[in-house]
Amino acid sequence: MEPDRDFPLQGHVKRGLDDALNLSIGMVKCQGTKDERQLSVSLADGANPPDEISQESNRWPWLVCRSLRGCRGFDIAIEAKTSDIAHFERKLRPGLNHQNSVYAAMVKSLDDSVGRVLARLKKRGLDRSTLVIFTSDNGGYLGTDKRQTMPVTSNAPLRSGKGTLYEGGLRVPLIVKWPGVTPVGAECGEPVALTDLFYTLVAAAGLPKPTNSPADGLDLTRLLKRQPRKARKDTENHAEKRN
Repeated sequence: MEPDRDFPLQGHVKRGLDDALNLSIGMVKCQGTKDERQLSVSLADGANPPDEISQESNRWPWLVCRSLRGCRGFDIAIEAKTSDIAHFERKLRPGLNHQNSVYAAMVKSLDDSVGRVLARLKKRGLDRSTLVIFTSDNGGYLGTDKRQTMPVTSNAPLRSGKGTLYEGGLRVPLIVKWPGVTPVGAECGEPVALTDLFYTLVAAAGLPKPTNSPADGLDLTRLLKRQPRKARKDTENHAEKRN
């Protein structure tokens, strides 16, 4: 894949980053193929871990935001590797909430991509000093792909899915691996928001809390350390009506 050279990156640099590289889904160019299937597999697979994760990363704080968008569902073809599809087809049973073996194979490709990133960190000796966060911006898409007759996925037992204010649309995975801070295998049932991650990362980097704008999130460090504290008293969700 080629970096999107037209995407304005100077904004990231002005916000304090030394350099920025963007691979935008809207302008990704897959060299040597125009096949939609290969593009979808590539997006789900995540290609190779960022080359920026190198030995040089030991010298200064760094940030990699890796958006794996192949499992979005509504605007990406539901396509996956043939061998992975066959693997999940063998697991299908009557009564299962999830019956889409192709989408399951796409999720496996996403998992494999995350695994390659973690392996790169370990290979470079960065795994014990790197905070890794895995999350999503919404629940699973319940629509039907144009090539299939079944829903893309199911969020059961949660109600509904992507684009709604029910738990199926709002409740997402949030997995944090922070060596020396997060206990292995620990779970926390406290509701948090993705805007909390900014303030958590600021604290993790040892930086002062920004004061030039109203706070729209909380530092989750105490929760991650399993120190008793309720993140927020009330939670309110709303959505804007779009024409």
